[in-house]
Amino acid sequence: MKMLLLITASALLCWSSSLAGDRPNIVVLLADDLGYGDLSCFGNRSFSTSHLDRLAASGARLTHHVAAAAVCAPSRTALLTGRYPVRTGMQESRGGPPVVRNVFGAGGLPQTERTFGRRLQDAGYRTQFVGKWHQGWSCRVWDDQCHGPREHGFQTFFGLPLTLQEEEDVDPPSRRERDGPFVKHVLSEVLRAGAEAGDGSKGSCERPSATKLWHLWLDMTRATYYDATPRREWWGHTLVMDKFLNHMLVRNGEIKSWPYQLVGLTQRLLDESQRFIRGQAARGDAPFLLVHSFLHPHTPLFTAPVFANASGHSRYADNVLEMDWAVGQLLDTLQEAGVADNTLVYFASDHGAHLELVGRDGQREGGTNAPFAGGKGQGGAEGGIRVPAMVRWPGRIPAGRAVDVPTSAMDLLPTLLDAAGVDDGDEDTVLDGVSMLPLLEGRSDAPTHRFLAHYCGDDIHAVRYAPETELGAVYKLRLAVPRYPDPEVEHCGVQDGLCSCYGEDVLWLPTPRLYELTTDPAERDPIPESDPRYGRIVPKMLELLKQHRQNVTVAPAQVARFELAAVRPELVPWDQLGKFRGLEWDMHGLDDWNEFIAGQTCPASGQGVSEHCVRH
Repeated sequence: MKMLLLITASALLCWSSSLAGDRPNIVVLLADDLGYGDLSCFGNRSFSTSHLDRLAASGARLTHHVAAAAVCAPSRTALLTGRYPVRTGMQESRGGPPVVRNVFGAGGLPQTERTFGRRLQDAGYRTQFVGKWHQGWSCRVWDDQCHGPREHGFQTFFGLPLTLQEEEDVDPPSRRERDGPFVKHVLSEVLRAGAEAGDGSKGSCERPSATKLWHLWLDMTRATYYDATPRREWWGHTLVMDKFLNHMLVRNGEIKSWPYQLVGLTQRLLDESQRFIRGQAARGDAPFLLVHSFLHPHTPLFTAPVFANASGHSRYADNVLEMDWAVGQLLDTLQEAGVADNTLVYFASDHGAHLELVGRDGQREGGTNAPFAGGKGQGGAEGGIRVPAMVRWPGRIPAGRAVDVPTSAMDLLPTLLDAAGVDDGDEDTVLDGVSMLPLLEGRSDAPTHRFLAHYCGDDIHAVRYAPETELGAVYKLRLAVPRYPDPEVEHCGVQDGLCSCYGEDVLWLPTPRLYELTTDPAERDPIPESDPRYGRIVPKMLELLKQHRQNVTVAPAQVARFELAAVRPELVPWDQLGKFRGLEWDMHGLDDWNEFIAGQTCPASGQGVSEHCVRH
């Protein structure tokens, strides 16, 4: 009997060891608004991103990696699900906000979607999401998280439910006029009513404070903006008001800072991911998945004090360097925890850099997408969707490999499942992504996609085609282009320069323009109709486009409906209202930063450690 127990225990131990050891740990690193030309390993010569260069040198650099959308929320949906955003309704809406706009709104990533987080958790992975989520949050009450990370496969979450947003009062007069009375006279009463109730109720729209908020908001927006044209932005509100609605740092369902302060956010999020890696490595009984979604270099731009002017170039460059440093810290943590050799690390930007974005002092606050034209918000432009990307998996992906054929961010999900040996038997969900693993490992040189459609909202603005008969050639057919007021400036003329997918910002071309991207990456010289390639390639691309449209059902946009996009009182966490620090709270202050560093212990060795142990 003792021998049987020993044999059984030994077998269980081996099985547990196999679970943790044979399947790789996975770390997904996602930058926000980072341009293709912002990294030195992708051609930047203005400053050096040494840690990302180290990551690229130790694995594969993807030079033709394409996002599925040119703005945040839909591009992230595609990365999480392996599907075109239009299949899920997460595309930019027609006549509504381009992305999920309010934490207390009811729209977001449908519960029916199975992210790689959900699939890997079901396969035994321990999962955590840190940083920017921006896929929606709740349906009925604050903490149901029907659209949030915990309902989409991530057991723990620490970060921003929405995204970074500006604090400065740079709103157009129409918004200030609309929200002024609310901010000055009503919100204070709403907050006081919530605090005085003291009954700990959760999500009750019968509360006086909830009723006031909802009725006032509905009256203002519906009467003034909801029935107006889409350009009037009925979903918008003042940036000051955003402090209450959207500026919160959350752990699972608990608000930790409301509103948060910007300085030190990078370090707080990094600390969370490092703790997770160390904890899972110490347990060693199951593989782990960590998604670390950086806030940089999206505006507003901010860094810890030690990174101010670190680049000698610009605020934007300082932000990129702080992110690069954080990547280095995570790589070092994997090494120190003894799990680096069995961890697959993927890094990419969610889409291209935000061009022509300028701060109030006149300093440029967007990155560079060189050598490509266009940028964020321009769904058919190469600069809006071509992103820097790299993958490391020691022993499986050769160091220094360059993958120059087309791959897509939608390929991440099937690649991770392939690497983990997971076949979850889901035959009902159509995946648009294809595993990159044969390509990454050098077992194949063929692109994962011969054809890709490039959406801007519901519409397809361009398509990409890599014919089997022309080795290395990649053609792109532009069906629509942004309508720039000044043709010499890639800017659509509104305050932030961001182009809409619809209406006056779009010029539909009577004759599609054909480019060959390997010889003309900037899309400056369209192939003339008289060229034999035009007559040979364009009909084939249009036929593939027709087939694509027949096979893809476009779901209604989640954020196009007023009842899903606008603020709802039942989704406000009234029981946590006492944590709100007020509209006058300085989001650029140092209170949270000083509290964070006071609790940090600097390494005794002092190996290259500078101020506050935050920069190695």
